[in-house]
Amino acid sequence: MKNVLLLSICFVAILSCTSKKEKERIRMETVRDSTKKAQAWKDSVAIADQDRAIGNIYFGISPKVFDKKLEEFKESTKTPYSASLDGTVIMYNNRIGDFKFIVVTPEFYQDSLWSVEINGYNYNRYEYVYETKSQKESLVKELTKKYGKPEYDFPVRNDYTTEGHYLIAGWNVGKKRVTILSAYFKDKYNLVLQIFNMEVNARLRDEEYQKMKEGEKNLKSASDLL
Repeated sequence: MKNVLLLSICFVAILSCTSKKEKERIRMETVRDSTKKAQAWKDSVAIADQDRAIGNIYFGISPKVFDKKLEEFKESTKTPYSASLDGTVIMYNNRIGDFKFIVVTPEFYQDSLWSVEINGYNYNRYEYVYETKSQKESLVKELTKKYGKPEYDFPVRNDYTTEGHYLIAGWNVGKKRVTILSAYFKDKYNLVLQIFNMEVNARLRDEEYQKMKEGEKNLKSASDLL
């Protein structure tokens, strides 16, 4: 009887252990499947969207085409924010979600668009965090819907001591890079949305490096002549 009871206990223990292992196996498979699906979704978005800078503006277009597309983009982002009492005069600004911008700056490589920088309003140190916190959060929210979670997501700050651009959030979308930056120049802060082609960016960096090496070589040659 004792042997039967012992065998029963062992059998139940084995079943329990097997059940736990099976649950763990199913859980791991579910995680793997979810990861694969998430990656497949991310890849499909990257393939579909990597050649598009923003709106109806695509990488590779000429300066002339860009000017036309930019006007269309500005018109599509025009948002009323104030009106006279009788409603006859309406004031507009340009927005992407809650992000209010004033300047769109393109960069071309061999007459082909490869980068777009969208600059928000300038603020002083005290206005900046208050005015741009919701704008930054709105951009991150919309970009996360489209491209998934950013690689990093830092809060808006107003305590920089060195002028320059500071990374806030970023996404890789195929060969496209999307970043939100905080710019600090001449005691003024502004939010910047930057979208560029990483392949062209790498090519430009390589060309710059080669020019630097060539300059060093020429400098050595000149010193040999003296």
